[in-house]
Amino acid sequence: FFFLMIRRPPRSTLSSSSAASDVYKRQVSTQSTGVDSVIMKNAVVLLVLCLGITATVALDCGSIVPPLDHDSKIPIFTVRNQSDGGCVVECDPKQHNTTVLACLTFSDGVVNVFDGANMSSSCVRTTIEAPGEAPGDSDPEMVINSCAEWFLWVGWDRGVSRTLGNMRQELLLKTNQAVKVIRDAFHN
Repeated sequence: FFFLMIRRPPRSTLSSSSAASDVYKRQVSTQSTGVDSVIMKNAVVLLVLCLGITATVALDCGSIVPPLDHDSKIPIFTVRNQSDGGCVVECDPKQHNTTVLACLTFSDGVVNVFDGANMSSSCVRTTIEAPGEAPGDSDPEMVINSCAEWFLWVGWDRGVSRTLGNMRQELLLKTNQAVKVIRDAFHN
C-alpha cells in the first residue's frame, strides 16, 4: 500500500492553480518496500495532471503602466507583484491628501473591460452587507467578483465612513491574458 498526502491550499486561496506552489511540497510515504519510487513519482504526476494544477509563473506586472489622473496628475492606480506570481492593482481615491477622481470608477471600468474580453463567464459576485443595516436596505461593506483569471475586491475598512472617497479597490490578475487585457485597456 502507499499513501499520497496532499496539503490543502490555504483557505484564503480559492483557485486550484494556486496549489501549484504546493506541488513540490507533497509528501509521499510508502509502507511497503515493494513500491517502486518511479511508480510513486508517476502517481504524483498523474494526480497533478488530473487536478489541473499548473505551475505558477510570475506575470509581467511591470508591463501595466498606470495612466495619470487628468486633474491631479497622480497615477490612477499602483501595480505590484504578489508572492504567488500574480499582479495586484490597487486603486485608492485618496493619495497624498489628494483625491484621484479617475479612481472612483475603477471597479466599474475593470468589470466592463473583462466583460468585453469575454473573461467574466466564470465569475461569482458576492456582496457582504455592513453590520447594522436596516431591514430591507442594501448597505454593502464589500463587493467581490471572484473569477478564474481575475479577482476584484471593492469595500471599506471598518470604522471608516462608507463614501466614495474612502472606498478601496484591489484587483488581482491571475493570468497573462488578464494582464494583457488590463494593460491594453489602460494604455495611454
